Amino acid sequence: MVRSGAGTTGPRFWQRGVTACLVLLVLGLSGLAGCGGVDPAGEVVVDGASWARVADPDGVFGTPEQESVGISDVVVGGPGYVAVGTHGQGRFGEDGTVAAVWTSEDGTTWNRVPHDDEVFGAVGSGRLTAASAVTTGGPGLVVVGFEARDEASVALAWLSEDGLAWTRVEVDDPRERGATGLYLQAIVDTDDGLVAVGMERGGPTDAPEYLAAWGSVDAVEWAPIALTPEEDAAVWGWLSAVAVHDGQVVAAGTTDGPDGQRWVATVWRGSAAEGLVRIPHDDEVFGGTGMPGINGVTTGGAGLVAVGTTTSHHLDEPKWSPAAVWTSPDGATWQRVAHDDEVFGVDDDATISDVVATDRALIAVGTRVLGWEDPLDMRFIGTVWTSPDGLTWTRLADEDGTFSGDGHTSLSAITAGPHGLVAVGAVGAGEGSTIGAVWTSP
Repeated sequence: MVRSGAGTTGPRFWQRGVTACLVLLVLGLSGLAGCGGVDPAGEVVVDGASWARVADPDGVFGTPEQESVGISDVVVGGPGYVAVGTHGQGRFGEDGTVAAVWTSEDGTTWNRVPHDDEVFGAVGSGRLTAASAVTTGGPGLVVVGFEARDEASVALAWLSEDGLAWTRVEVDDPRERGATGLYLQAIVDTDDGLVAVGMERGGPTDAPEYLAAWGSVDAVEWAPIALTPEEDAAVWGWLSAVAVHDGQVVAAGTTDGPDGQRWVATVWRGSAAEGLVRIPHDDEVFGGTGMPGINGVTTGGAGLVAVGTTTSHHLDEPKWSPAAVWTSPDGATWQRVAHDDEVFGVDDDATISDVVATDRALIAVGTRVLGWEDPLDMRFIGTVWTSPDGLTWTRLADEDGTFSGDGHTSLSAITAGPHGLVAVGAVGAGEGSTIGAVWTSP
């Protein structure tokens, strides 16, 4: 999955002044008083306990007719909310994809920004153009992504003042190491400007891939951010999440393990001006059984919370592929949350993609793959996890099929805004097609 940055910028809040919600909904969330309803002070509690899928009668998020649409990220900004993703032609996007932007005033009624070949990619060109992540900053809003051209890939940024009109710039890499592919996967706004992270592909034969980060003040001119030690960045892997905590940039992702046989989670910390330094690898935290990796990170809990997955290694028996959560007080010292089979799974390929904090809880979204050993029985189930503190987690039971009604649903990102929580992703539409989808809570 192309990681988004929604979880890095979502504000904490209580929605006030709403009197329509009169029933307290408690869905087995230990320690959360007033879940999904109204607390004694009359404030609506935003904790992700109850959800509804946004209706799309006009096909704003795509139609089941040879299309492949997915929403990768969402942020509070522009007219209210801005979501980004890809709109593909053909089954699985095999005829190419273009970047897409959607806007909403309240999270429930959405419009797609009119497509422009010059801005979002040419329809029918066969190229793969993708918008990975969005944040507020720069001129107002900034989206990052990439475009695959033949054997190369170009990193892209899109700029907008209001979320409605967009311009596009290419993010050049001035380093002379022969990279043929540049990918931006997450972005965050800091006091010193924008920081985007991703990966480079190509380059010298002894370092075919690099973890990479770029910085910009205006989202037009970009400069590489140094990663130290450089040899730890010149490995297979990518940075897929970035946040700011106490003025420090914290980036995270996946990289080669010490033995070169397994992937491990990786965290880097610093600033755009002075560079990012890798947090020393601790196999009990960032490695261990399977191959863990971090997809999202946000400020919350006692400091920071990172979320991800553990891919099963081919040497593991039995298979081990649960979701995973890490916490840190400062971005420098990390611990992994104790595994719980009932919450994070065992061999169901559970992935947590993103996480956001409100004043009452942390809410994470992702996907579980059930029946993966038999493609005919495989089902993708969108999943929500909640926690009061980042340490104790509950997996919501999707009893009414909100996230799993069609058996092929994935959740990619979540944000918190003045109307509650908004989560985005995709649902299966049959015959290799997907359409974008939005869910809201409360």
